[in-house]
Amino acid sequence: MKKNRVSIIVLLVVVAIAALVILTSGGKKKYAWYKTTQTTYKNPYDHQLAYDLLKASSKDFVDVRKNLNDALVKGTNETGQTYVYIGIFPFYTSQEVNSLFKFAEAGNDVFICAEDLPDTIITAITDYNNIWTISQIHQNTTSVNFTNEILKSGGPYNFQYKFGNDTGNSAEWSYLLEQESYSNDQNSNKQFVSLSTLKDGKINYIKVSVGKGYIYFHTNPIMFSNYFLKEEKSFEHAQKVFGHLSFNKIYWDETSRIYKDNSLTTERKSKTSLSYILSQPALKYAWYVLLLMGIIFLLFRSRREQRIIPVLVSNKNTSLQFIETMGSLFFNTGNHGKMAEIKMSGFLGFVRNKLKVPTHHVDESSFKLIAIRSKVPEENVAAIFNYYKNEIKDKKVKSEQLIKLHSLISGFYKTYNIK
Repeated sequence: MKKNRVSIIVLLVVVAIAALVILTSGGKKKYAWYKTTQTTYKNPYDHQLAYDLLKASSKDFVDVRKNLNDALVKGTNETGQTYVYIGIFPFYTSQEVNSLFKFAEAGNDVFICAEDLPDTIITAITDYNNIWTISQIHQNTTSVNFTNEILKSGGPYNFQYKFGNDTGNSAEWSYLLEQESYSNDQNSNKQFVSLSTLKDGKINYIKVSVGKGYIYFHTNPIMFSNYFLKEEKSFEHAQKVFGHLSFNKIYWDETSRIYKDNSLTTERKSKTSLSYILSQPALKYAWYVLLLMGIIFLLFRSRREQRIIPVLVSNKNTSLQFIETMGSLFFNTGNHGKMAEIKMSGFLGFVRNKLKVPTHHVDESSFKLIAIRSKVPEENVAAIFNYYKNEIKDKKVKSEQLIKLHSLISGFYKTYNIK
């Protein structure tokens, strides 16, 4: 009986693997249809053609594959140059972000084409009350047109996502919110200028004035992939996008595709690992097969094969009693300073872990960011830190001061929960 059961399980596993191969192959497979965005391969969603196009158009082309910061620092001594990154997400360090801005401020162009950016870049060129929001629409096709009347004449430019022989899958088309802060006039004095939009007016390409130069941000790297650039209209779209840039000298960034230990990330993205798996056909089928194998395992291996585990008395939760005891101990011994320190440490932990705001150096800009993310008035946030600094820290604390600090922090939590 046991041998028969093992044989059945082995047979089902073989069937599941065969189903996975059939579902993911789609016939004879020639190319990998994932968004790998590499420049050394000819897969549909790699960027070899964009790489070759810019290299052929530039008088001096620098392929940066090791130290981006050194290349940018050298570039600040000249003007009329262009930095280019095309990929899913640029993994910059803080030092590289600073060098990018100095490169632009010196009179050069920075072109970043990615589906999202680290928060540090966004907050560096916007104020806290007008932080960019990058969102996505999920659909099979989209269209793009330019805001400039001359460039608009050839549009709109249509893009349809394809995965192998399947043209019915949806793709993520990113765009920028906060449209009221942008201008469509390329001669505008505004800091942000919209250069092109998806259909329904969703902005996907902007120009940001930084010092003597500009930062250009495009939200759809897939539009510059091999698959689309082989089409005449898509190639014309790419030429118009790159037409805003200077071609005297181009720095093509390859090193920022790779994650570094000190890379900056984004705190705004809510996309989960499972949502990404389900958005990729091959990974989606593999996930379903894995679930099927798990169900099969439960059906055939769920019968108990060991003696019944005796019921154990659950442990009594004494956390509240411990807190009350420690609080009474500190209060009765008059150690109000220690209690205030513990209270403030708990509040700082909440700010770091829940609101994602660093607390190693807190200033007025930190107050603004905490207020924005918690929806608590900025003056209430500042009151907590200023009171702790002026009345509590490194001082002999009285019970009235401890009660006041507790009242301020409790008011913060109450307002946060209401919002």
